[in-house]
Formats: sequence, structure tokens, C-alpha cells
Amino acid sequence: MTSPWAALGGEITERSQWYGEFRTRVLEVPGEGPRFVLLHGFADSADTWRGVLSGLHARGRAATAVDMAGFGVTEPFAPGPLLPQLDSFADALLASTGPVVLVGNSLGVAISLRAAQRNPALVLGVCALDEPLLSDDWLARFARGRVAPAAARVLRRTRMPAPLLRGGISVFARMALWGDPRAADRALIALWRDKYGSSAQVAWLAENAIRFAQESVGGYSGDSVPCPVRIVHGRRDRIIPVRAGAALHRLLPGSEFIVLPRAGHCPQLDDPAGIADLLADFADRRLGDASRDVG
Repeated sequence: MTSPWAALGGEITERSQWYGEFRTRVLEVPGEGPRFVLLHGFADSADTWRGVLSGLHARGRAATAVDMAGFGVTEPFAPGPLLPQLDSFADALLASTGPVVLVGNSLGVAISLRAAQRNPALVLGVCALDEPLLSDDWLARFARGRVAPAAARVLRRTRMPAPLLRGGISVFARMALWGDPRAADRALIALWRDKYGSSAQVAWLAENAIRFAQESVGGYSGDSVPCPVRIVHGRRDRIIPVRAGAALHRLLPGSEFIVLPRAGHCPQLDDPAGIADLLADFADRRLGDASRDVG
């Protein structure tokens, strides 16, 4: 998938990098430490963080966003469970860049928190935007249930007209990912439409979303993360209810919980400058001496 921003100049640099078994794309801005490492959600890419990268650069903060294992322009998933592959990718990323502040959206939250539990010396803090594993709505219950894999197999055998699929992706992305659908970014929607606008790709998304939901059905192992955690959730999230963020806050004593009244499932798209401010404040106020030592 070629980014429509790849030919642009500006502060964001783009390069390829291997992390473990996955060759991926890295977007970066220079600045003072600690470095923020930004992990996107399911079916997304590093491009979702471009506005936040620019905002952090304007504030003099170093930041990196990557296409996570299996998504964007990375190598495809290998056969077998997804979680070990995503965890291995995160560990290799941290070994190369840490110690850092991990920032995750949706799927990226789960991978960030798991990585922080395994790599306490390399994760200074976690900022979690719209946590997915503790959702208890009907969609999450269906994806974790026994019928879901069979439904995905049926979808694999179904063929739908490409124009219908592409139009459906556009409508879904606009309505589900932004707090205000009128503010949706056409370039990002075009990326998703081009990458996933076929029956085979829609089936791939469904199969892997269900695989991830079933592999992570137990939520998080343990009730602690050995670093400060700031939990953020969009009040207008139409995919994961706010109570999932509240559940994570209860699970992690000492964590902060912030609800953004106008944000949807991807707060970094609704208000990238505001998220950059929130991240800079988190590093300054919650990380204390550790943040200054890295800088």
C-alpha cells in the first residue's frame, strides 16, 4: 500500500526496518526524549498517527510510528496464532528503540500493555487510546463465541461486487472511526478502500479479527503494569464502549482515565494536536525523573 503522503517533504521521515521476522515501514520525527512509539489499531497503519507525529515534532518531542506486524506494508502474518507474532514484533521493536513511551490505539493498546509487562526496563509508560480486550458489547461477545469462526468461513466463500465493498468501507470508516463523520480524512479512507476493497481482503479481515478476539479472550494476564498508564477513551466510540476503558482503569490501580467527549474510536484522528498535548503532558507529569534521564 503506497502512502499518498510518501512524496511530501516536511518533518516526518519514512524508512524501512526489520523488527524480528517482519520488515515494516517506520515514520519518525526527531526531538527530545523520551521517544514516543505509536502503535495503531486493527487493519490500520502508521499513517493514522501522521497528525500526532507533526504535533509532537512541533512540541520538540521525538516520536516513531510503525506499521505493526501483518498490517500496512509489513510482511504478512505467518500461519498460526496472531498474538505471539504481534508480541514478538513488539519485543523486537522495543529492543531497537527502548526505553520509550508506548502509545496504542485499540489493538495497539493490547500489544502495548502486554509488551510493558514483558519488558519493564524498556517501557517508561503507556498511553492507551480506546482499549479493546475488556469490551463486553454484542460485537465483542460474537467475535469471542463459537459461531464466529464458521461465519468467517462462510464470508470467505461469498463474493461481493468490488464497488459495493469499496463504498461500504468508506461509509463504515467515516461513521465508525471519527467522532464527527464529517471530519473524516479522505486520504486515509482511500488507503483503507484500496487495501481492503475486495471480497478476499474483507474475509481476511474478518478471519483475523475473530482469531485475535478468540486468542485474547482472557483479557490481560495479571492486574499490574510496571509503569505509569494513562487510559483515554472517546465518548463517541461506536466500536468499543467507554466502559471498556473504565474496566481497564479498575484493573490497573494508579492509572489515569480520561474520557474525550467529542472523540470516536481513533482520537488521534479527531484531534491530533490535542492528543500530542496529552502525550507531552503525560511524559512531563507522570514519568518524572525517568523522562528527564532519557531526554
